[in-house]
Amino acid sequence: IGKDGKPHAVTRTIESAVRMNILTSINQTAANQTLSNAEELGVEKFEVTAHIGARPEHEAWQGKIYTKQQLYSVCELGTVTGLCGINCRHSFYPYFEGMEEHYTQDDLDEMASEKVKFTDKGGNEKEVTRYQGEQYLRKIERNVRFYKRRAALEEATGDDNTASLQLVGKWQAEAREFTKQTGIARDYAREWVATPTGKQPKGITPAVAGYSETSKKRRI
Repeated sequence: IGKDGKPHAVTRTIESAVRMNILTSINQTAANQTLSNAEELGVEKFEVTAHIGARPEHEAWQGKIYTKQQLYSVCELGTVTGLCGINCRHSFYPYFEGMEEHYTQDDLDEMASEKVKFTDKGGNEKEVTRYQGEQYLRKIERNVRFYKRRAALEEATGDDNTASLQLVGKWQAEAREFTKQTGIARDYAREWVATPTGKQPKGITPAVAGYSETSKKRRI
């Protein structure tokens, strides 16, 4: 579902789809168990968790106290894009009157205002929100997976996969540099692709391959 509220076709790789379904299913199972336990305990309110890098739509309601009805009306629990929906990392727990809240408004404001800085491939310095930074890293990871799959296919068909392995190395190098600059943790599981043996195509770094814009020109 896009920002216009209308459904949009999305193409996912097998790795992305499996990860999404497993993590979302675990989170939704935990949410249902929390609601069941709360009903047995007669709990009327819940505290929603908060984290840095939340998508903008979730940032508005994270880290606060809600009634069960508000979980649905405000946080949109049970919807694809709401609390515990697809790829949502939030959860919620029973809240008893008098308990200390986990997050102050200052905490939430600090999470929302966190920025990361990095220099892009064109040499331009950029400052973006943590969420935008994480989305940029997701793009890098998708490129790593794309060229790993291409390299594996070329190997299986007996074709030369050197160029694909160089591109794997290029995007892995970008992931290293980006995470070093921003402090966002690199998740190697997001770069994994399915192969018959599980063995991952190994990227060739530009330095190892003797491949760079200048050396490329000299070799032509």
